[in-house]
Amino acid sequence: MERLPDAAISRRVKPPAQINQGLRDGIECLLEIAAMERPVGSRELARRMGQDHTRVNRIISTLAYTGLAEQTADRKYIAGPGLLVLAGLSLRSSPLYQCAMPHLEELGVATGYQVALGLRWRTNVSYLYHGHAQEHAALGIVSEGLYPADRSSIGLVLLSQLTPREITELYQGPSAGVLRNPDMKTLLERVKEARNAGFAVASNARSIAVALGTPAAAGIALYRSEDEETLPKDAKAVRRLVKQLNSTAERILMDMARA
Repeated sequence: MERLPDAAISRRVKPPAQINQGLRDGIECLLEIAAMERPVGSRELARRMGQDHTRVNRIISTLAYTGLAEQTADRKYIAGPGLLVLAGLSLRSSPLYQCAMPHLEELGVATGYQVALGLRWRTNVSYLYHGHAQEHAALGIVSEGLYPADRSSIGLVLLSQLTPREITELYQGPSAGVLRNPDMKTLLERVKEARNAGFAVASNARSIAVALGTPAAAGIALYRSEDEETLPKDAKAVRRLVKQLNSTAERILMDMARA
């Protein structure tokens, strides 16, 4: 079976006539460094990327020279100041982030649930916001690392935007930060349920999510933490939560259209 380009899988973007492999490998390396929650050595990076160690060492040295990566005292690597600046500027200029925050806070107050805003990156979910209405909003900003998409309600609802073939191809490709191989038959069944229902519930029954936009680049969710009760099992209560999520999504999209 012909392999789909990563970009086509993630956002259905038409691939360029000729991919710059050096640039692509550099981005892959940078993503691995950013996704790790600890310093990582060049040999481990090479193994994770499936690349030659000498090549990865050249790439990471270049990233360190530009400030996008930084070498620690034990010769491992972490995200550099340049990457942090890039992340900050990206959030500041993001219509999604700027428009969503007020509505997410309102949703948390109205429901009493914790609220999340996340994007899918390959087989993981990255949370731009993950917090509680009773806490200061700043505490929820990028407060969580990458999380497996197959275990996340946001992940499932965003995977439901793809075809079964695209999902299968996606899980055969690279995946920065979180290495996980779910049972594909079960995953495809759960994604189909989410596609038919228009929302998704996490495998632990603690979160429920809807997609933000069509096609969706992000999702929003209501969730309960481990020390709280799970989601209600009553169908009427679930529909009410989905209605509140969809209403919030519509308001966010309206504000983004005006931004």
